[in-house]
Amino acid sequence: TSGTGIDFSATSDASGMTSELLDDYEEGDWTPSLTNISNVTANEYCRYIKIGNSVTVYMNLLSSSNNMSVSSVATIAGLPFGTDGQQVTTMAIQYMNSSFNMNFVPAYIQPGSSPSVKITSGWSSGRHLCAVINYFTS
Repeated sequence: TSGTGIDFSATSDASGMTSELLDDYEEGDWTPSLTNISNVTANEYCRYIKIGNSVTVYMNLLSSSNNMSVSSVATIAGLPFGTDGQQVTTMAIQYMNSSFNMNFVPAYIQPGSSPSVKITSGWSSGRHLCAVINYFTS
């Protein structure tokens, strides 16, 4: 029925369960807005999947000349949905340098109706900036 979702109430429940209704599914592309990240030549793969109130965002940025750099506190904005106001997120952000070595990047999500990811450490001579970010929306 339109507007109600898929009802899983016939399955067994875990303690603390609050709903067995899957009421939303969406996937698509998104375009990141970058601050203090320079020399990005392509957004190779920027996709999201929303299942219920859980959002997973994928991002792969490329610098074809191997000179992507991050200075100060960098920001990745334009996430496809606002957060539920909590800072409960999981994310893996890493960059590949020109020698193809992968390095993890310290970051956190700034919650709100227009959330953004804050990268707290800079680097230079990057080739790829990759991220998988999971957060909850209202």
